[in-house]
Amino acid sequence: LSVDIAANTNYIIILTFGEYGNREGEFDYPVGIVIDKNSNLYITDWENDRIQKFNSEGRLLKVIPILHFHNKLKQLIIYLLFLLISI
Repeated sequence: LSVDIAANTNYIIILTFGEYGNREGEFDYPVGIVIDKNSNLYITDWENDRIQKFNSEGRLLKVIPILHFHNKLKQLIIYLLFLLISI
């Protein structure tokens, strides 16, 4: 997983994991991240139609499939799941 950051921004990378692909723990166009109250990361894997849950050390905990919907419906479903996770 990598993050694009503006050229003039100061940042520190504290964790990297995953790579491009379609197997569990890999990503094809990650577009959103939510962190729950237990510091687990939920990452939208857009082109693989899923959300992947990782612990704070980057270990894969769960894969949540998202059916292949039209983009607007897919965006809404992902938004609602993220909203529920963050409560």
